[in-house]
Amino acid sequence: MPLQSQWLMTVYPEVVDLSKTNSLPEVVHKTAECLSSGHLVALPTETVYGIAGFALNESSAHRISQLKQRDDNKPLSLAVKSIQEALAFVPEVSSLGRRLMRRCWPGPLTLVLPASVQGTLIDQLPEVVKARVIQNGNIGLRVCDHPFVHELLALLPGPLLLTSANISGQPDATAADQVAASFSESLRLIVDDGPTKHQQPSTVVEVSEDDWQILRTGAIVEKSLRSMISCNILFVCTGNTCRSPIAEGLCTKLLASKIGCAQNELASHGWQIASAGIAASTGRKASPEAVEEVQRRGGNIADHISKPLNFQLAQHADFIFTMTRQHRDAILLEWPELADRIHLLAPLNADVVDPIGGTYSDYQHCADVIEDYLNTRLPTLFQ
Repeated sequence: MPLQSQWLMTVYPEVVDLSKTNSLPEVVHKTAECLSSGHLVALPTETVYGIAGFALNESSAHRISQLKQRDDNKPLSLAVKSIQEALAFVPEVSSLGRRLMRRCWPGPLTLVLPASVQGTLIDQLPEVVKARVIQNGNIGLRVCDHPFVHELLALLPGPLLLTSANISGQPDATAADQVAASFSESLRLIVDDGPTKHQQPSTVVEVSEDDWQILRTGAIVEKSLRSMISCNILFVCTGNTCRSPIAEGLCTKLLASKIGCAQNELASHGWQIASAGIAASTGRKASPEAVEEVQRRGGNIADHISKPLNFQLAQHADFIFTMTRQHRDAILLEWPELADRIHLLAPLNADVVDPIGGTYSDYQHCADVIEDYLNTRLPTLFQ
C-alpha cells in the first residue's frame, strides 16, 4: 500500500487500554514521545480525565485552548512530579500552603499559589507558557495520585500542562469513551484506565500568606480542608502514657487560654494537638498520676489512648516535640526528611525525665518541667 494511502487511513486518536496492555513502560514511553513532539494526549487521573501537553513545548498551551474552545486568558495548571518539584516552582510558599501540600499530595487538590519567576523553575518555561499558567501573579500546581501520570512525569524533563478533557462548559469526562466522543480526531492519543476514582474534578484552593479560599469545589470537601490547614503539634515520648500525654494535655490548656477559646474548640481555631510513642502499644490509658496532675492544672487527658508513632502522624505534624534527645535522634534516623520539624521540647537541649514507676511528686516535677518548656515554646509557634 502506498505511503500516502497509509497516512490517509490513520485515524486519531489512538486509544490505549491499560488493562489490556502487556507493557506499561512501552505505553509510558509512547505517551512521552507524543508529548515531547508537541502533540496533546488524554490521560486518566484520580479525579477526571485530563488533556495534557508538555509544558516545555511552547505550542502546547495554545493547542489546548483551541481544543477545549476556551479563551486563552483562562489559566492552565501544571502537573508536577512531587512536592519537592512544586517547591522548586514556588519556593516561597507559606506554611499554610506547605501543610496542604504535605497532607493532600499526591491527591485531588490543585493549589493556586503566588508565583515568583526569577530564580525558580517557572523561569525555565517558554514565555508563551508562562503567560498561560500565571494569572494575577498566581500559578496552579497539582501532584496527581495516579500511577500512570507518576510514571509519565518521571520520564519527562518537565511538567505537564493539564486541564480537564472536556469542551469548555461541558461535563467533565470520567471515562475514556467520553473523551473520544468529545474530541474525535483532535487528540493524538487517549490512555484508557477505566472510570476515574473520584468521578469529580480536583478541588482548587488559592493560598496566600495566611489565608485561603476555595475557587472550585471538588473531590476534597471544605470540612476536610479545614482540618488539613490546621497547625498540628505532636509530642513524642516512649510509651505514650506519661510524658507526651502530659505535654498534650497541658499544651491544649495553655494554647486554648492564649487564644481565648474552650479547649474543645481548638480545632475550629486551626490547631490540632496530639501525642505518640516511639515504642508505644495501642490502646493504653495515660497513667493515673499523669491524668490527676494534668487535671489539677486545668487540663484533661482522662480519655487519652496511647498510639505508636508512624510516618503518617509524623508527616502531618508541623511541629514534633520530643521528650529526650534519644527520641529526637530515633525519629531523625527513621525519617531524616522531617529534620526541620523535629525539636527537643527543652529549649536548652535537656531531657524530660520519665516519671514512670516513681512517686506522685515525680509526676508533679515532670509536669512542672513540661509546663515551663511549653511556656517557652508556644510563643514561637505564632511567629
